[in-house]
Amino acid sequence: GARTLVSGLLLGGEASGRFWQTDVIREPAPLVSGEEGEQLRRRVWGEILEALGKDVPRVEEILIELEAS
Repeated sequence: GARTLVSGLLLGGEASGRFWQTDVIREPAPLVSGEEGEQLRRRVWGEILEALGKDVPRVEEILIELEAS
């Protein structure tokens, strides 16, 4: 809850985009940072877009607009 938010805030910019667990910045697991992880990320993201597209047909268009802004 709130402790997690405050702790994350106190880590500052050095923690941005990093793997943070139990108030410590750690190296991510190989699955997260390796080629296998990239393939998994792409597959999961595709599945998410597919599922969202069923309820929000404009989802890809919206994401393109967000990336452009």
